[in-house]
Amino acid sequence: MGGKTALEIVKQLAYPGAPTGQPQQVWVLDARPNAVHHIDKPTQEVQNVLAAVKSVQLPLASRQALYEQLAAKGFSTALQQWLGSSLLADPQHKGRLVWTFDVHGAQSMFDDYLRQDYSQLLRSPPRGVTLHILRALRSDRWDPETMGAVRQAVAATAQPAAVRGSTRYHELPDAGHWVHTDNPKGLVQLMLPSLVEAAAGAA
Repeated sequence: MGGKTALEIVKQLAYPGAPTGQPQQVWVLDARPNAVHHIDKPTQEVQNVLAAVKSVQLPLASRQALYEQLAAKGFSTALQQWLGSSLLADPQHKGRLVWTFDVHGAQSMFDDYLRQDYSQLLRSPPRGVTLHILRALRSDRWDPETMGAVRQAVAATAQPAAVRGSTRYHELPDAGHWVHTDNPKGLVQLMLPSLVEAAAGAA
């Protein structure tokens, strides 16, 4: 799941009457935990893809038809094929293809992602929870506002407290946003100590 989705689950599980079973460790992999106020390059790229998806003429005769529409808009072959994996057979038109997801719903979810701000959660996680914020050093998603929010949270939770958890910050070298493919070994090395710590605490 996405980083903000994981943080929202932590937030909701802390509400009175919520189901028990709050996680001990939560890793947010190269995702900004704060609201996005400025349309930077990564945000614009996602908006461009959503606009292209909404403009696709459905139903499609084939995946190749999708690729041709996207190529005309300047999208890479890799992105064309990735979007093509989200097509399925149209139940109303035999031999035709449609999206597997609600296009307008995807736009609404992305708009909500931009608005959501978990800075306060990072400054005061629920008791017993450690939030790990990981930044890929080749990623272009980290602006000064985001870094400031993370550093404030780490400082605010640096001292042990009985009423809250903690927030930790990690940096992964030699990786862009897709950390699990760019530097999987480095990712495991960063995560392993916290997993061992969580296992020891559960024993």
